[in-house]
Amino acid sequence: MTEEQSLAIQRDYAMKGGRREIDVRLSKAYYFIMRMSLDLSDLRANLPEQHRGGKLK
Repeated sequence: MTEEQSLAIQRDYAMKGGRREIDVRLSKAYYFIMRMSLDLSDLRANLPEQHRGGKLK
C-alpha cells in the first residue's frame, strides 16, 4: 500500500496516528473482533499467562 493510500484510509476512518479507538462493551467485544476480522495475535504476548488460553483466528 502506498503512503497516499494509507493516508486516505486513515482519513476515511478518522484515524489518528494510524490508529482508531472504538469503545465496545466487554460482553460484545468477541463479536466485534470477529466481525471486524481483527488480528490480535500480537497483543497476546502482552497478556498475563492466565489470560492467554484459547486460540485467536
